[in-house]
Amino acid sequence: MTPSSLRALASTTDNSTTVAVVAGVGGIVLLVVLAAVVRHCLRKRMAKRDAIVSSTDESVVDHYALADDEAIDWGGLTLLQLDSQALTTTRKLATGNYYDVYEGSYRGVTVFLKALVAKRRRRRDVQRFVDALNVLGTCAHPCILSLVGVAWTDPSNLLCVLEHMDMGSLRSVLEASPTTAFGWTHKVFCVLHMAQGLAYLHSRRIVHGALNTKNVILDSKLDSKLANVGLSKADVLGSIGPGVWWMAPEMLTAGNYSPAIDVYAFGMVLVEMDSHRRPSRRAQLTKEAIAHIVQEETTSPRFSTMCPDWIQDLALLCIARNPEHRPRAATWVNARLLRDANDNGGVSIGLIVGASVAGTTLLAALGFCWFARYRKKQEAAFKEELLITAQQQLRSARRQLPVETVGTSEHHSSSALGTMNSATTVLNWGDLDLLRIDSADVVTGRKLASGAYGEIFLGSYHGQAVAIKTLLTGHGNRAGIQKFMDEINLLGRFDSPYVVSLVGVAWTRPTNLQCVLEYMDLGDLKEFLAATSQEAFPLRSKLDCARNIAEGLVYLHSMKVIHRDLKSRNVLLDSMKGTKLTDFGTSREATTETMTVGVGTYRWMAPEILTYNQYTVAADVYSFGVIISELDTHRIPYSDRLNERGQPLVDTAIMGLVMAGQLSPSFSEVCPSWLRELALQCLAHTPDDRPTMMHISHTLASHLRN
Repeated sequence: MTPSSLRALASTTDNSTTVAVVAGVGGIVLLVVLAAVVRHCLRKRMAKRDAIVSSTDESVVDHYALADDEAIDWGGLTLLQLDSQALTTTRKLATGNYYDVYEGSYRGVTVFLKALVAKRRRRRDVQRFVDALNVLGTCAHPCILSLVGVAWTDPSNLLCVLEHMDMGSLRSVLEASPTTAFGWTHKVFCVLHMAQGLAYLHSRRIVHGALNTKNVILDSKLDSKLANVGLSKADVLGSIGPGVWWMAPEMLTAGNYSPAIDVYAFGMVLVEMDSHRRPSRRAQLTKEAIAHIVQEETTSPRFSTMCPDWIQDLALLCIARNPEHRPRAATWVNARLLRDANDNGGVSIGLIVGASVAGTTLLAALGFCWFARYRKKQEAAFKEELLITAQQQLRSARRQLPVETVGTSEHHSSSALGTMNSATTVLNWGDLDLLRIDSADVVTGRKLASGAYGEIFLGSYHGQAVAIKTLLTGHGNRAGIQKFMDEINLLGRFDSPYVVSLVGVAWTRPTNLQCVLEYMDLGDLKEFLAATSQEAFPLRSKLDCARNIAEGLVYLHSMKVIHRDLKSRNVLLDSMKGTKLTDFGTSREATTETMTVGVGTYRWMAPEILTYNQYTVAADVYSFGVIISELDTHRIPYSDRLNERGQPLVDTAIMGLVMAGQLSPSFSEVCPSWLRELALQCLAHTPDDRPTMMHISHTLASHLRN
């Protein structure tokens, strides 16, 4: 080939290369432009579909399509669906194997937000999440973190909205606080709340399965609540990784899943609460190594010198290697944890529990020694530091009975949710349709009061002043809604001038039920007494008030209904209509069975409620006697009782003294002797020794006539 031919070929090649390069660059540019357009469209589409949250740099619910087109079984979650536009997020708090947790707000109320992590948004994971939320939705207890509601635009971006606790997890508090700043004086309340929460779950045949200090949430008022309730067995076992030192040996080795694993975890939480750190030698081990250590180790955990003896005893019982040797959760709630004030440092003198241990009871093992010593000290007054955590007895099923483990299979369908069925998934509306009024006619005004579960607003209906009761944010779960419906249905049965009347009920969806009641213009008796002098509220008026309360109770008892939460806060006054009873959220028809645990306020509770949880009409009679004391003194019951240091007695000390029959409310020197005697009859320690409300009403009427 000649040089000229080579030059011609080179020129042709250069031209071809140039064309190819230009074409290639143009193609790349075109692809980039197309990709940008597609990306913009996808982002716009995703933003439109996933508008649940407003975080700009990190969305809680970035959209991930499900792996298949199978439908999700939502159960009762549709009843709890919230307006996604009312949700905002502020910051991420934690990330786990399955969930991201955020802090946010719903309609201006601070809440926790929980969403599946990106890699867990397959149909199977979403269904597990839904099942867990359905279980949580049936739980209503002050020691369980409440479900506010759920929101989603697609199953993969399901968002769980939970009530907020301002102190965060127990673990974060322990890690941030020295033992001197967060001592057992405060920790003991956390212990009690955990025990109450577990006792409630186990009475419902629900196993928590993942109890540890990360799943105990605290607030600045020393309240503690259990979180992550409703996980399935598959969820819990699937989350096993390094550092799961809180799991029971039988769970790690054989996958056994029963209430006993929660008891073991509770014991390990007590150990961590004492030291403020996790067992360091297990912190970085694999689950197999931890399982071997847990199964084989014979040494007991070490406790600090500040740890009360009873905490050490309880922890060691709970972490027994044999599940059958561990106490039941309900026994802690029943337990009387007593401190001997004469012992240095307030060392515990015993723990009464009724758990079965290899055919014997811990009552015999621990309680007998305490009881013998206590009898010798019976003349001595209880001290403030005396801690009595005796609560109502739960009739929880024995560990050996079949347990709804919230998912013994891969999903929940064959266990807890299988038994929920129509009883819990479908709300029982009763006669609410007959009581329904148009929500457009109900105008809500200022807030009058707020309680543990509900709020009361002043409002109007057709120009008439009314009180409007709604569920508190955080209690709009299925169980809370059903309880509210039951209260309204019960109110609808009443027709008495001594019971606050139901005007009607309004709603657009179950979560925004409004119970519309007659308005009482003087408010509740507690506030009225606090704001009124003895001279401004003479005896005659007080007797009229007491007579109306008695007549209201006579009416309820004639309908075989027990109020169960009678106190001055639940007695309303009106300048024209007199005195009426209100708040029947805890009322039940009288039966011979033990009723729900922990429904009233301790200072008004009868001793048999505190000790045995036995409700009869006599419990209302006792509470009436306490109210007579309030009418006489204008003081909250026992507020005048002081300990040796001149400080008011705490509720737990009051409870113990009432249960022991050693404390009754005070009366003033000007109280008529017959009225004091009547009140003391009502306050008799034995229920059978109390008069009936019919007798009480007759006595009051006789003295009013004279």
